[in-house]
Amino acid sequence: MEFEMGAWSASINGNDTAADLLSEYTCTFYKYGADEGLKKLDEYVRTMFDESDSQEWCDYIYSLANFMWKKGILTEKIKKQAIGMIDSGFGLENWGETGEQMLKERQRVLKKLKEKLLSPMCAPKRIRPNVYMNEIFNNGDVVAVKLKTKDKVYSHKAEYNKKISAEEFHSYDGKYILIQKVCTECSWHSSVVPEIGDKWAVFRLLEGVYDEIPESVDIDRLKYAYFQTDNFLTPFFYCESTMFYFRKRGYKVICNCDISGDTEIEKYNLCNFNQKKDLFLGVCNDWNDADSDLLSAMWNKTEIEKYSGDMDILEKLIYRAVNYGCYDPDLSRADNDAVFEENGRKAIAHFNENITREADVYTLRYGSIIGLATVTGNRIDDLYIKGNRRKLGFGTELINYVKNLIGDGAFFELPKHLLGTQNGYLLEKLCKSADIEFRK
Repeated sequence: MEFEMGAWSASINGNDTAADLLSEYTCTFYKYGADEGLKKLDEYVRTMFDESDSQEWCDYIYSLANFMWKKGILTEKIKKQAIGMIDSGFGLENWGETGEQMLKERQRVLKKLKEKLLSPMCAPKRIRPNVYMNEIFNNGDVVAVKLKTKDKVYSHKAEYNKKISAEEFHSYDGKYILIQKVCTECSWHSSVVPEIGDKWAVFRLLEGVYDEIPESVDIDRLKYAYFQTDNFLTPFFYCESTMFYFRKRGYKVICNCDISGDTEIEKYNLCNFNQKKDLFLGVCNDWNDADSDLLSAMWNKTEIEKYSGDMDILEKLIYRAVNYGCYDPDLSRADNDAVFEENGRKAIAHFNENITREADVYTLRYGSIIGLATVTGNRIDDLYIKGNRRKLGFGTELINYVKNLIGDGAFFELPKHLLGTQNGYLLEKLCKSADIEFRK
């Protein structure tokens, strides 16, 4: 059944208007009393629609009355307005167009809403927006926080995190790491009460684990630790802007360093979701654990070795690598997905053909596997580096390693499926820089 005007069900909040406004109701009545809040909401809503748009107006008034009744703050004016609209059948013509069954369902919902609004409501409840409204720490603060690994399972995601034994993981419990606050992001703010927004603190992870909180640090001598996301290596992560979790971890601000003009921060676009790790201190399970992610980012280094493990991991790497940067904004989502599937199919088929011919596979690991190359005799058949890691010198490192392994006569043969593609051009450039013969 299709619905009109952004509705997905006949329920009071089963539509885009109510869904969008519920957060505004919470912010408004957190900040203002009922009468002033209603005035502010009315001014805001009328910038978008009014009573002449019966569907939108119904969704607004009904969801508003329902919200206020649940919170114990429903005014007589809004109650009468909502009940009057229900009694008059205002807006039901829109539901009549969706069919008799949906019209009856909507009438049933409105009858129950009227009964609710006429019944006694509870005492006024505490209203607070479900967002992080405060900024925590000052930009540049270096903060020590305690690791909490006791009785936890190390959440090693095979594609991203390096492997750490349970014994080693648990040995870090109660020790400290250092993070530096770099900025605060606001992912959403209220249109009615703009000063209320959902704020997230962004930190940079510094490499090292300490038995005790250090008294002082030389920030210029500390290295950064890098998280692995789908396409990026990044030292930055964002987390909840609440001191609750930091107090639980016995935090201490060690010092504050001026970060204005910091080139490491400037080279990252921290407004880009993909250039930060999402690390939630309030979440802990076998698949998503802050301590696992923090420790997995520490002390990573490049390791290249002959591979004999799970080929599914390598096929996923190839799929992502061959499609990185290939999104075409002129195509639909479905058409782009079709292109990605075809790119991946051809690349994986070529890789598997080489494996069948007993090619040697070499993987490059930085925490997790981020690159691979296949070698048959003097010929390099495949070379893939995941995501933007190809911009960080990993491709050069891998091809030089393979070249030295093969010795004189090493050459790269470009697979047919990469002819004329951006990946093919990058591989040609890579071979040229490594002084390896490139064959098409």
